Amino acid sequence: MSFDFCEEVRHLILDPDTLRQVYLVYKEAVHNIVRHAHALAVAISMSLDGPSLVLKVADNGVGMDLTPESGEGARDARARHIARRHADYSIGRRSRNRG
Repeated sequence: MSFDFCEEVRHLILDPDTLRQVYLVYKEAVHNIVRHAHALAVAISMSLDGPSLVLKVADNGVGMDLTPESGEGARDARARHIARRHADYSIGRRSRNRG
């Protein structure tokens, strides 16, 4: 597992509710990787894009079903809550070599 946090993020002060929401999204992403992805490598990064905090969690696992019928992904209750808080939430799939 690798972590990459830009210097600005290391000194960022978030209000307690925002910090909790970021933590919950991170925790769920890692939990899902451990439980479902069968990944050999995980990369976690956090950066700033203008006024936006960007959290990226990527793995080289088996991927997930991104169809609307799957009941997973962006339809997750926590994702909807984040979206109501003027945040972006996206799930994508990229082809990667395992290793």
